[in-house]
Amino acid sequence: MVAWSQARKLCRVRLSIQPGYEFGYLVGATCSDGTVGKNYVSLVVNDEAFAAKYADSLTRVTGLSARLEAVTRPSGYLGRDVPGFRVRVVSSRASGSRPVGGLIPKETA
Repeated sequence: MVAWSQARKLCRVRLSIQPGYEFGYLVGATCSDGTVGKNYVSLVVNDEAFAAKYADSLTRVTGLSARLEAVTRPSGYLGRDVPGFRVRVVSSRASGSRPVGGLIPKETA
């Protein structure tokens, strides 16, 4: 039996993590308020400053470009849409089968 892999996935550069305070901030915020999908990492919060700091940390630690955008989402408690801010990176390098969506190298998990 032969296993097939997409050629572009075999030669891509691995995500290089820069350790330090920002890495800890990124992991903590992702674990507490973030979402890790198959090919994305996302955070939706009410505070724009918090979202901006998360986006900055994500970019500094991973080198991936993080977008900050204003969004609305439904509130079951208030019964209406509430404003918020979302930071999202769509990249198979920032998510996947590794712990915390690829932010923690498999060797240290």
